Amino acid sequence: MKKIAVYVLCLFVFTVFIAADIYIEEKTHTDSYYYGGVVHPENDYIVEIWFRDHQMAYMTAGRIVIVDQSKRLISIINRRDKTYVETSIPLDMKNILPQETLAMLQPRQVSGNVEETKEKKKISNWNCAGYDINVDRPYALEIKNWSTVDVPFNWEQLNEMFSPIRRLGNYSDSYIDQLKKIKGFVVHTDVKIFLQGTTFGSKSQVIEISRKDPPSGVYVIPDGFQKKNQLTIQDLRNR
Repeated sequence: MKKIAVYVLCLFVFTVFIAADIYIEEKTHTDSYYYGGVVHPENDYIVEIWFRDHQMAYMTAGRIVIVDQSKRLISIINRRDKTYVETSIPLDMKNILPQETLAMLQPRQVSGNVEETKEKKKISNWNCAGYDINVDRPYALEIKNWSTVDVPFNWEQLNEMFSPIRRLGNYSDSYIDQLKKIKGFVVHTDVKIFLQGTTFGSKSQVIEISRKDPPSGVYVIPDGFQKKNQLTIQDLRNR
């Protein structure tokens, strides 16, 4: 009986662990830089991601993006203004932006190329492969991504959920397709930014990937938030 009890307890603990959601935490640091007659101070921020089945919540201090594949729905939530916009996926920016905003963003869509470098590197406990990305619009970026398949989740599905978030970042269709060359989940990124004679850097590092129970309501619109039909430029810049 004692052996059976221990077995049942172990099975229960294992089942709870498997049933828990994936939690990812990433820290980004951007160097200070001088641009437009202004010194922009260095900046640090945290991104949190919750992921289960067909749902993802992408959270920063100013914004939450909820992707629900089963409902074919994306919700873009402004945490500071307590407003949100909902629309269907695949995301079509024409459905959530005014025409004049679209006309302004179109010439500035992010474009670039991705190349696998064959480099290998261990970052934390992850065996990673290197990818070089050269962005040529709207300004020049040199990016080094380190990606791993050693993660406890379906990285292909999670990367698919990131596609509408990239569209919110004004990524072109061709650039989104280029990013699909990256196999695995990116856990470290180094960026060199060239901006009208100024060069500065940014670094992102995943600091946690774990399974845990999410906060209550992490995949739903917070209470008291007001729905609106279109996003503003401020909503897109908010993070």
